[in-house]
Amino acid sequence: MRIGGRARRSLALSFEEKHPLILPEKDHVSKLLIERAHQKVYHQGQAMTLGALRTQGYWITAANKLVKRHIHQCAPCRAMRAPAVQQQMGELPQSRIEPTPPFTHIGMDCFGPNTVKDRRIEVKRWGLLTCMYSRAIHIELLDSMSTDALINAPRSFICIRGPVKTICCDNGTNFIGAKNELLASFASLGSGIQDALKDFMIEFKFNSPSASHAGGVWERQIRTVKSVLNAMLPTYTTRMDTMALKTAFYEVMAIVNSRPLSVDNLNKPDEIVLTPNHLVLMKPSQPTVVPGEFDNQEVYGRKMRRKVQFAEHFWTEWRNQYFVHINKRQKWTKMERSIAIGDIVLIMDENLPRGQWLIAVVQQVFKDNDALVRRVQLRVANRHLDRQGKKMTEPSVLERPVQKLILLVPAIDS
Repeated sequence: MRIGGRARRSLALSFEEKHPLILPEKDHVSKLLIERAHQKVYHQGQAMTLGALRTQGYWITAANKLVKRHIHQCAPCRAMRAPAVQQQMGELPQSRIEPTPPFTHIGMDCFGPNTVKDRRIEVKRWGLLTCMYSRAIHIELLDSMSTDALINAPRSFICIRGPVKTICCDNGTNFIGAKNELLASFASLGSGIQDALKDFMIEFKFNSPSASHAGGVWERQIRTVKSVLNAMLPTYTTRMDTMALKTAFYEVMAIVNSRPLSVDNLNKPDEIVLTPNHLVLMKPSQPTVVPGEFDNQEVYGRKMRRKVQFAEHFWTEWRNQYFVHINKRQKWTKMERSIAIGDIVLIMDENLPRGQWLIAVVQQVFKDNDALVRRVQLRVANRHLDRQGKKMTEPSVLERPVQKLILLVPAIDS
């Protein structure tokens, strides 16, 4: 059976183009013809694939639906144009929604470098940003990015702010080296000392590699610190030395810790504007001059009962003003298909063209408390083969968030 139509007298068109052959939708030959036409146009879109199919003299019923389905399942098309995998935003960690003393659970990251003048030479200095889950920050000055500097800076921070239970950070080599060195030092102690110090051990939590969004709670504060620092640096007419940069860091810390956590009540004069300094300093902001007399001496006094009442008041206002905003998902609101073991994926790399991204297979998945997968372990394909086609080296294993993956072939199809 063929199509009739009004172009029967055309001399420019072939017989197959004037009268295409009618094929059923669910026939296997129809799928093979669509696949061949799609390959002939080098994996272009729906319109070009349909055009190549009609030019070859075939009229498949419901061809639009079949071509669209084939393009959606085509692995080369996914490798060229498919978006990254998405998943519903995860739940807030328990340490971020429970009232705790300041800087008990912290996030840590570095920013910089800033060039300073030390005598007659110019050297680079970095800042260590430690952000508490109640959004207060602390900045320590680093003279290098070595492992020793990453150990000494948190020690200085703990001496000022008190003990820390959890440190969250990315997979920087200096952070991992600091953790391994501390664990090695702890293992060298006797068993009795280990048992006595076990309750004081700091738990390190590392984000997945390339998952900068997982540390958004402190990455956002780095942006705020840089914004304030850039506005302050033009006031210095000459190159700063190390002490001047340290003073600038402390001034930035005071400004950022006095920011409001919520903007809903800024126009209500009878309500308190909640800031991190309310909990850290028991004061709304950092004083710029030496104060004279306090209006309310009980608040700033040394009575622990008053401090406890002030902290309780802070967490009450924190729940009313701030928690209502972080409780709802701003993006990634829909639940998507979770990456499964056996899926073939493409690993995104912003430093390479898309055609050079690595292909890998999922060999392990890590489920969160809501049974959704947001982090996977991958076995990367090995391109180095000998003349017999055998692998010359063992395949490498990587860990990535699902937001850095593009699904090529699902496990049920592979």
